Amino acid sequence: MLYELDLKPDAAGEIKTVTLDTSLSLYFLKKMQQENLLSKNFIANLVMTEADPTKANYDDLLNSPYIAYRNANPNGMKKEEFEASVLFDMDMCSVVYADIIQGEQKRSGAMANSFRRVTQRKK
Repeated sequence: MLYELDLKPDAAGEIKTVTLDTSLSLYFLKKMQQENLLSKNFIANLVMTEADPTKANYDDLLNSPYIAYRNANPNGMKKEEFEASVLFDMDMCSVVYADIIQGEQKRSGAMANSFRRVTQRKK
């Protein structure tokens, strides 16, 4: 899913808007793990968080806007520059993180249909 994110105003008071893309490829997801922007066990953390919210990995949550930004802008700002330009908004981080994890397929029901199609029994 694509999002438009307003950065904080620059010295001239202008507000720049950037695009975030939460539809990650498996390759990109693994690349983010290799760059330590997403924990290697983020799926296990999600499962544990459902049972006990204190087990949440807040680094993954806080890195999610930058991950989605990098996905949409491969040659864009470095992490430090991006983070310096974005005002903290926990709701925005949560929405972006949830979309990265759930993806478009879960929202549309396509994931279950794709899984059924791929795993159909052969007669």
